[in-house]
Amino acid sequence: MKTLAVVLISLLAVASASAEVVNQGSFPVSLFVPATECPQLAADLSGSGQGHFVERFSVDSNGIFHMGFTFNAHGTATDANGNQYVFNHADAFSFNGPASGLPKEITFSENFHLIGQGGASNLTLHGTFHIRILPDGTITAFVDTSRGDAACFPE
Repeated sequence: MKTLAVVLISLLAVASASAEVVNQGSFPVSLFVPATECPQLAADLSGSGQGHFVERFSVDSNGIFHMGFTFNAHGTATDANGNQYVFNHADAFSFNGPASGLPKEITFSENFHLIGQGGASNLTLHGTFHIRILPDGTITAFVDTSRGDAACFPE
């Protein structure tokens, strides 16, 4: 999530772009999920893999700013008991609204799948969140969908 925050800040830095701008990249990732925070795990989990992101920016003919960001990572993990796992982590973020002024709409989706090998159990987490800033400045936020224990998302 720290990587996601850094990328989102960089997205905001180019918010005045008028043509579509697309950036992408790949990088190594690591994860750690402490069993003390995730009751579905029998032991601490650590792993590594490869991550990839794509970010898009554009302003349409009506002056509406569109920003999108996707991140996915996949790899392998092992818990402290020696159980093996394959993981997939996928996030999507979108922001729409006038380049200046209100209203604004933000949607964020988070997915994490931990697939146990052999007798190890599986773990699936999902959440979709929406934030709207209305013309009068009122902020509304709600969780559209949520499955799993949020404490189990990797660090």
